[in-house]
Amino acid sequence: MTRVGDSLVFICQKLNNIPAGLMCVILFLVQAGTLNYYLVYNLSDVHLCWLVSDAVNLAVLVASIIYSSYTLSQQRNSENFRATFHSISWVSWLLINVSVSVKVILVLENDAIELEGAATFFGPNTFKTTVAMGSCIFLFLLNTQHDAPVGSDRRTYIDALTNTVVFDILDTVDILEVCLSEGERDSLWGGLKKMILAQASLNLLLPTVPLLTLSRTQFGRDKLTRPMIYLHRLLVVLVFNVPNLITRLILWHGLSVGFSPFALKNVVLIGMTLLEFYEHKLQKYRE
Repeated sequence: MTRVGDSLVFICQKLNNIPAGLMCVILFLVQAGTLNYYLVYNLSDVHLCWLVSDAVNLAVLVASIIYSSYTLSQQRNSENFRATFHSISWVSWLLINVSVSVKVILVLENDAIELEGAATFFGPNTFKTTVAMGSCIFLFLLNTQHDAPVGSDRRTYIDALTNTVVFDILDTVDILEVCLSEGERDSLWGGLKKMILAQASLNLLLPTVPLLTLSRTQFGRDKLTRPMIYLHRLLVVLVFNVPNLITRLILWHGLSVGFSPFALKNVVLIGMTLLEFYEHKLQKYRE
């Protein structure tokens, strides 16, 4: 078994993140194609123009993966190698999710989807799964951008900036569910629905921040100071978890929408972040 495991590790090392890159591209194509289906099939053939945007996004995504693979290969061969350009993974994520956000808004604002109860494969569940694919795309994209060993300081630094992104994207999908249930959707006033869509769009774009930060710091080769890491976490709490929690409380208490377990996730992350700030300030005070 040990030899088999060693052989698998050797093969994976030689592949140099190719499987992760392929999965990232495949999931992007599935996500983009499915959202295009909702728009073209249920609205208009005019939305075929999204293929142009998707082609650009695909090109940037592939370029990001290839450039990262080249950079990592050079860094393995020379410890003193410094990349000429920073990673463009954040550009790829930003472009992809600008498109995803606009498509989601178009689908939900124009009712380009069969609501709960309709006997169709391309219903709400497929739609939610498609948007949630962003969490997998993020993970695979992130893994193509670095080779930090598990347990290393670099890996700890990367995890500190990105370990909530997957759950944040799933949280976003969960909060969109109110727009996919006919009874609950009809109870929303216009401003609240627009607020939910704007909030979801911002949430999908927010992972650009940690990717940009990691890009500027060479994915842990240069590091932010600890206060800056705390500031980053505070940004995530203020921009993501606090608004999501407030929206859920409005839906729960004001409109009697079913309670979501993700509300507890929002509370826990807010509490953990505030506790970390307190411990940091306490340590500085004692010094």
